[in-house]
This record gives sequence, C-alpha cells and structure tokens, in this order.
Amino acid sequence: MITPTSMVPVVYYALLNIALIIPWLVFTVFTHKWNEEAKKIYACIYVAVQFLFIAVSLVLMYA
Repeated sequence: MITPTSMVPVVYYALLNIALIIPWLVFTVFTHKWNEEAKKIYACIYVAVQFLFIAVSLVLMYA
C-alpha cells in the first residue's frame, strides 16, 4: 500500500535526479564545452550516486 511515508524516498530520488541533471544541462546547453573526458567522469559520478542512493534507501526501508 502506498502511504505518504513510503513516497518520501521517491520524492528524494526525483529531487536527486533533477539536481544531478542541472549541471549537465548547464554545461551542454550554455557552454558546448562538454568534452569526452568530462562526460565519462560525470557519468561515473552519476551512476555512483544512483547506486549509493538506492543502497541507502534499501537500508532505511528494511532497518
């Protein structure tokens, strides 16, 4: 059953994704200087943060 409390991680996850996409948008749309090296580094950070958030959410849900 979906309760307001069970929706909290979903809201955080959405906000986190928005916060992670903003720098990418700024770099690509406004500067056009988003080279391959920067893309790889950013992709690694993005994936790492995603996994970290999922792990923390699972720990909090089942703790």
